[in-house]
Amino acid sequence: MFQKTCELCRTPRDYWGDDARAESNPSLRDQIFKRAFSFANMAVKSNPGYGRAFTERGRLKQSTGDLQGAYDDFTKAIDVFPNDPDAYVNRGQIFHERDPAAADANYSAALRIMPSTTIAAINRAALRHAMGRTSEALADYDNVLNYRPDHAMSWSNRGIVLDQLGRYAEALESHKKARFYYAQLDYQPGVDRARAEIERLRKLANPAR
Repeated sequence: MFQKTCELCRTPRDYWGDDARAESNPSLRDQIFKRAFSFANMAVKSNPGYGRAFTERGRLKQSTGDLQGAYDDFTKAIDVFPNDPDAYVNRGQIFHERDPAAADANYSAALRIMPSTTIAAINRAALRHAMGRTSEALADYDNVLNYRPDHAMSWSNRGIVLDQLGRYAEALESHKKARFYYAQLDYQPGVDRARAEIERLRKLANPAR
């Protein structure tokens, strides 16, 4: 199965980290959110020309389901500082499932600003793959791996794209890379998935054997 890669979609857990108390304590979670919002609002008020403050507040709003508020803050961040790739990536996340063309435009803007923005390339690749634009998705995964050759998920998804294109030998090598880097991360589900793909692709890449 193709792995979902909307990596900047924040969840409430991102704001309380590994604090087990917050995980099981709604009151404490609310306190953490209120404190985070308070700091973000103070940052916006004290320095309205600081785009990152709007970006962070937008992420908080996104994590609570206030997508319109998040969109407004990400857009304001871009207005204030149009060369911040993160604001475009975050705005693209809002559109990812709802408006693929708008999401693609935002990820592309981030990549024009900074071609090494890994998350923008990963998300655009996933989006284009889902839209059937496999050759473009492959180019994006190649771009990710140019900057992050140890990115296991990109090797895995690249292998899936190559498989769909009928390039079985190349797909096989991609899944071998994925298995290696998943093993480095000690992520056994990724290792097992890659191993299964390798076994299947060996038969397709070498049908005479």
